Amino acid sequence: MYTKTIFSGDIMESTFDNSTSVQYADPIKNLGNKAMSSVRDVDPHNEIILLSMQTKNNEFILAPHKDFTMLVIQDRKK
Repeated sequence: MYTKTIFSGDIMESTFDNSTSVQYADPIKNLGNKAMSSVRDVDPHNEIILLSMQTKNNEFILAPHKDFTMLVIQDRKK
């Protein structure tokens, strides 16, 4: 199972219901922004294209773009 959420400030498209989308999108986007800022601090000419994070239950794949950010969540329990 995987879910996809695309947002640019507001959630544009999601396979989750709205409250679940917000529950995942806001903190992951904040984490992605911090990661992008950290990469720019180290090398101003570099940028994050794809950020992948794994937990015991899920894998989060964050793909920032200038107009939107895509978040894919995959279930790792299976």
